[in-house]
Amino acid sequence: MASKPLRITGFFLIPLLAGLLGACASPVPGARWIAARAVDGSEASYEAVELDVPEETVPESTGGPRYEAAYEPSPRPVDARQAHCLALSMYWEAKGEGREGMRAVGHVVLNRVAHAGFPDTPCQVTQEGGERPPCQFSWYCDGRSDRPREPGPYRESERLAFELLSGRLEDTTEGALFYHATRIRVPWRVPRQRTVTIGRHVFYK
Repeated sequence: MASKPLRITGFFLIPLLAGLLGACASPVPGARWIAARAVDGSEASYEAVELDVPEETVPESTGGPRYEAAYEPSPRPVDARQAHCLALSMYWEAKGEGREGMRAVGHVVLNRVAHAGFPDTPCQVTQEGGERPPCQFSWYCDGRSDRPREPGPYRESERLAFELLSGRLEDTTEGALFYHATRIRVPWRVPRQRTVTIGRHVFYK
């Protein structure tokens, strides 16, 4: 089964009945997976394919793109393209703040998705305003390449994206829809309720 090529820089295995949580090499009898594989040999162009994995083994690595998988049942399915958009936003907004800092940014994106005043998907939320300032997320409209440079933080953002989209993680921002860096003060045009400070960002709703 093939679908429209996706902009993905990692290699995902997604079980139809399980979501991505972390690397795991335990066998899963009769597992079926959705994978993203390179379409044209470039690092940035991938398509979704369905794979049958033998009962005896689930490969941990093919010597090429890495496998990341988990076997814990997922509360809801995960769209790989939306996960990619969410991962990029967490990476570029908070890659220097560790897992919790990136997670907080991810919650804001998903809180906006759930709010009637914002677009309906993570990709639409992160790309709102277009590629020229002003936009909602500066990394998307700064005119620079969006390709991640640090593999470690980006892999963590990928894992977080699938955990968040599969509904595994509680919101640590208390429903925040906005945030800004702690080093600046923002004169909100309308009053906003401050919720928490996580890493180097202050969150509001």
